[in-house]
Amino acid sequence: MNDVPGNGPRLPRPVRRGYTPIVQKRASPHAFERAMKIRVLALSPVGAFLGFLLGGFATVNGAGGGLVIILATLMGWAAAYFGPLALAAASGRAAGTVYAPSGRSTPRKKEYSLAESYVARGDYEGALEVFEVAILEDPDEPTPYLRVARIRRDLMGDPHGAADGFKRALTSATMDSGVRLLALKEMVELCEVRLGEPRRAAPLLARVAEQHATSPEGVWAAEELVRIRRRMADEGETD
Repeated sequence: MNDVPGNGPRLPRPVRRGYTPIVQKRASPHAFERAMKIRVLALSPVGAFLGFLLGGFATVNGAGGGLVIILATLMGWAAAYFGPLALAAASGRAAGTVYAPSGRSTPRKKEYSLAESYVARGDYEGALEVFEVAILEDPDEPTPYLRVARIRRDLMGDPHGAADGFKRALTSATMDSGVRLLALKEMVELCEVRLGEPRRAAPLLARVAEQHATSPEGVWAAEELVRIRRRMADEGETD
């Protein structure tokens, strides 16, 4: 095992190659439903027999005749067959409410513990590879994009790569208003201060200002775009 001095055993690095997501085969819900019905059907004669006994007991005690026995038998069979199915359906709905509530609730936050463990050990390339795999698995999730951009900016001294990362996040991921506004501000600060290239942020600001004109990030992007264009005009630059 290769050791890194002072850091303990080195974690295995992900392999750079074409990525094919590993999908665990799950049982079909239709297959489960069929199996459930077969089990219940096999047990339903027990209910019919108990119904028959109940009808016979009622007949012996003068509470009915042959028709009562037949009805009790049928009711026993139906209770034994449909009762468990109804209970299973109700349990499924209850589980769905608990584990997959309405869209208004906050979804479970995804964890990226493996990638962050690479960051903690200083293996930034390994962390980037894990985050890239996460992007392939869920292209709409903004966190991996933003982590890639911030690792390149803050830990790897790569402002150009960081700018590309923020651009990917803002154009590919699905973000709420607050996250988008923060990413925009980081992108503009990076282009202006670290790269000295404010024009690099102008197209992205124009896009956000157009697509989100009435939102806080759209208003901010429009104001920032005007400021950047004025600065570029003063410096003799064009878009």
